[in-house]
Amino acid sequence: MLTPEMPDPQAIADLVDAARKGDRQAFAGLVGNFLPAVTATALSIVHNRESAQDVAQLAFLRAWQSLKSLQASAAFTTWLMTITKNCARNWLRDHSFQARMARGVELTARPAPTPTDNSLPPEVARLPDDLREVVVLRYVSDLSYEEIAVATGQPLSVVRDRLYRAKLALQEILKSHQ
Repeated sequence: MLTPEMPDPQAIADLVDAARKGDRQAFAGLVGNFLPAVTATALSIVHNRESAQDVAQLAFLRAWQSLKSLQASAAFTTWLMTITKNCARNWLRDHSFQARMARGVELTARPAPTPTDNSLPPEVARLPDDLREVVVLRYVSDLSYEEIAVATGQPLSVVRDRLYRAKLALQEILKSHQ
């Protein structure tokens, strides 16, 4: 369905170790392996393909700049997805503020934009933000429940609950299309 072919964990660990030593080719290998997952994660937050690509570039730049602070190569995927989510949230905050200031609108909370991109299946795109986020992290980024909990800053029980509710919601959406 949504799960891309994930690279061999040992190969990723080797690339991370080499990149931490300054090997740009190794980091390019990491970018090649994780670009689809990073872009999908960003897209689940910013809801726009071009913006998600900008966020992905920023996330990889931040990852490169702080790669030496990564404690364990095995934690790379979770660490990278956390950077991506933070970059996407910052992008939303910054661009939402700039757009409202340009229009002279008061700074008030507003609902998240509806997805305008068809990179995700339309059924997934219709999920509420909190449910779509865990679905993308689980089935596109291929994170474990524990890694999703770390990346989202939510307890494991919340991650499990959201994935369960997302599956129920997707079942209802699919039933309504029959």
